[in-house]
Amino acid sequence: MKIRQVPILLFAISSLLFGAVHAQEKRVKMKDLPEAVQKTVKEQGKDAALKGLSRDKLEKYEALVKTSGKKSEIQVDPDGNLIPKAKH
Repeated sequence: MKIRQVPILLFAISSLLFGAVHAQEKRVKMKDLPEAVQKTVKEQGKDAALKGLSRDKLEKYEALVKTSGKKSEIQVDPDGNLIPKAKH
């Protein structure tokens, strides 16, 4: 394999893995969320426009919200507890 092909191969592999992770998320509606999750999402996103809801296979719920033109994500466990954002 030529050295020039390595970055292309790495990009292709990472794209496939990234796609597989996101394919595990399922879009849901507010009415389908557990009551505790609904409450937390409504409290945390009270000043924001709700743009989408999803649930992953690990039963983590995510709400995509938009406030003042800035998008952010709220992550909640099935009991309604906020999941802290990972720091990079």
